Amino acid sequence: MRDSRVGSQGVDVVPGRIPAFLSDQTVGLLRAEDRAFEAMLDGWRAQQLARGLTVAHIEASCRLVGRFQQHTNEYPWTWSPHHFDEFMADRRSGQRRLALSTLRSNAGSIRTFCCYVTEPRYGWIPFCEKVFGQIPAQVVFEWNAPRHATDDAVTPGRRSLTRTELQRFFDVVDDFVDDEFAKRSKRWLPALRDSIAFKVAYATGSDDVSWRCSSTSISVPTRM
Repeated sequence: MRDSRVGSQGVDVVPGRIPAFLSDQTVGLLRAEDRAFEAMLDGWRAQQLARGLTVAHIEASCRLVGRFQQHTNEYPWTWSPHHFDEFMADRRSGQRRLALSTLRSNAGSIRTFCCYVTEPRYGWIPFCEKVFGQIPAQVVFEWNAPRHATDDAVTPGRRSLTRTELQRFFDVVDDFVDDEFAKRSKRWLPALRDSIAFKVAYATGSDDVSWRCSSTSISVPTRM
């Protein structure tokens, strides 16, 4: 990594976009590249907090971008699409096989970080041009990022139930309710609620994660 200083060049930036310790013309910084990259991550972290994202998601995204920087041994103002291609290829061919959804998440984190540093309102483009002589650019595009295997982003081995299978499922659930009621079991009422919930979810097309079923043991045949 190069050893440079930010100091007497006189960087004109709008206050609030670039941290004061970077825009202060009277202060020189050792290893300015590292300090600028850290400030970019801090700014991106603040932007994501303002967007209401969870702290866990933000920290995971920042770690991923930091890993990408270490892999390239370059900084955002020198990144190019081939750096991203090599990073993703290494992630895909590693010892631990990553799911396609993980790779898409990785690509999304790098894409949104690049969107942040290339957004003119944050001031990183003029700062990098004046200090480092280069500017950050987007490196993730549709043609080099993992795409969804199916419209609903599930693995190809999963599929929706056929009408026959779905009807069989509803019949099994209803039979369970009848059996529990005939045995005077207390489980018949929560089972009935589950049965209704399944049908309402199907009728409305809801995939809301707030749907929760009771802890009833409904035995559904694996082959329907």
